[in-house]
Amino acid sequence: MQGSHLIKLVLACGAMLSLPQAVTAQSVSESTIDGSPSTQQLTSIDRPKLLKRLGFTPAEKTAVLLVVHKGVHCVHCLSQLSLLAEREEAFKKAGISLIGVSAVLPEEDKLNRFREALDIQFPLKCDETSELIRKLGCQGADGQQQHGLFLIDQEGEIRWRMVSEHAFENSQRIFDVCCERLKTSRHQ
Repeated sequence: MQGSHLIKLVLACGAMLSLPQAVTAQSVSESTIDGSPSTQQLTSIDRPKLLKRLGFTPAEKTAVLLVVHKGVHCVHCLSQLSLLAEREEAFKKAGISLIGVSAVLPEEDKLNRFREALDIQFPLKCDETSELIRKLGCQGADGQQQHGLFLIDQEGEIRWRMVSEHAFENSQRIFDVCCERLKTSRHQ
């Protein structure tokens, strides 16, 4: 891990000390998705409805990389979010907006300190009911939340998904795969 990246993580962890119960102003509910049962793997999402519920309005011609993370209490999620933030400009140039979603986020002032420490400009939203997280397949059989990446194109098609117990910290690989999947979808 690079020195500056490690320092950012330590600062962010310091901003999160004595983390209280999570609070949020917004919640994502079942109505944000096309109504598919949570046991089915989604292939598309009602993109405008989802983004409106998340309070996020990207440019119409951009794809969205939805980053499902366990929360800022997870050091691997902190690392993933920080590494993606370092590449945010490259994602924007490629026509991809980033948005983070978790079932748990701290109070707004602590969240802002965390975002500042890691230089995260993209939105971090809370799905406090975990409905979106379940529908996306990011909840294991044991009920534990999984990490997930979902590339959603302009039409709401999920062009790439990756769900795992582990955070995906290779931001260059994530960027490359997203660009390749969008390029492939445009040629179909």
